[in-house]
Amino acid sequence: MPTIELGELGAEPAHDLVGTGKRAPRPGDRRSMLLRVGLPAVLVGLLATMAAGNPFPGPWRAVDVPARLGAMVLADRDRVFVVAGVGTYTSGREIAAYRLPEGTPRWRTTLPPGDVSQPMLLGDTLVLVSYSEQPSGGQIVVTAVDATTGALSWHRAATLEAISGTGDLVLWAGPEGWNPLDGDEQDPVEERPPGTLQVVDPASGDVRWSMPTPAGARRAYDHSMLGQGPKVALVASERIEMRDLITGAVIRTAQLPPPTERTDNYWYVDVVDDLVIVHERRSLTAYGWHGPDRLDRRWSIPNEKGLEYGPVTCGSQLCTYLRDNGVRVRDGRTGQVRWSDSRWTSLLLAGDVWIATAGSDFGTPNLQYAVDPATGRVLAELGSWQLVDSEAGDPRPIGIRIGANRRAWVAEIDTTTLRTRVLTVLEGVSGDCGLSGETLRCRLADGSIGLWQLQR
Repeated sequence: MPTIELGELGAEPAHDLVGTGKRAPRPGDRRSMLLRVGLPAVLVGLLATMAAGNPFPGPWRAVDVPARLGAMVLADRDRVFVVAGVGTYTSGREIAAYRLPEGTPRWRTTLPPGDVSQPMLLGDTLVLVSYSEQPSGGQIVVTAVDATTGALSWHRAATLEAISGTGDLVLWAGPEGWNPLDGDEQDPVEERPPGTLQVVDPASGDVRWSMPTPAGARRAYDHSMLGQGPKVALVASERIEMRDLITGAVIRTAQLPPPTERTDNYWYVDVVDDLVIVHERRSLTAYGWHGPDRLDRRWSIPNEKGLEYGPVTCGSQLCTYLRDNGVRVRDGRTGQVRWSDSRWTSLLLAGDVWIATAGSDFGTPNLQYAVDPATGRVLAELGSWQLVDSEAGDPRPIGIRIGANRRAWVAEIDTTTLRTRVLTVLEGVSGDCGLSGETLRCRLADGSIGLWQLQR
């Protein structure tokens, strides 16, 4: 930005003004004269100079895609998909594709009856999970759509449980007539009847491999690698069997210690990195693998049921989140708390720092801070922003703040300099923003979807 020299206020004049009939102005008079006369001119010149140098970001070119309120949107780098009729079990549901950046229509397809959850894009296949009402009860259906043509590729009654490291679908199918939504939603253990675990090619629906699961078997997935599970743990009769999700091969198997309390509703297993964590009513116990067929007890901590959620992977450490705000960061080797902070409601790993959110109002701007992962020390305050969810897992955080006049400030949080840089200001935004690759999308005031290509 150019520097404008304003001079030195309060300096004494070099000589008196002679022959004017006016006394030479005193320092206070010069300051007053500048404020009355000179400052407006200086400001005009300053704004003109800034405009010429373009230090403020200009408006981005927007592409509007028609959509009704309630429609779900998924954007890719060169296309966007809109699922309309969400929440209707019988008719009126369809999915439409548009080309980016022009926003021109590509295709439109009517979907089978069922209430669709958020779609996902795997390669050139759209995968949708829906709950379909049947005369004999409801069932969960997985539907695949060719993202290039809109043709329905395949569908089957199954529950989508995970995505393998190679992008295959991990499905579980129960017996015919079984309603997966029956039962007590408060039960922390998901006990199911016998069924079949299948790993399926999303494009063709072909089964890569499958295996039967006995009644009462529990399944746990390791989601520590970018949200894609590299392995699955099948637990039945206190025996754990680890399988590679890509090949189906058995990696390890061992016998778990019996529960200390015979309360199956509070006994289940999580897989976090290389740890097997057993949840019981009063304790969480972590086991590590010693060879292919034996588990060693690593640590045990009290289970604050209903007060603490986790542990989950937090970079190279483990995190547990408290119900009434706050996070505890634990050493995965010992289970000991390395640091804790009662302010944070979420942590996002970005570069070498965590972006910590203070505040719990969903969908509203909250204060964001850069935090040292090792110590929890606050490195910088980054301002009040709502972080935009990124379907592509973009590590560069994008924040948005919407004013009362529906003007939305879009900013990028630079994790190297620990500063926030405003990218642009958007008009007519009502919220519901997301990020897919380099495409930012937001709901507009009229219900349609606005799309903008990020210009960093």
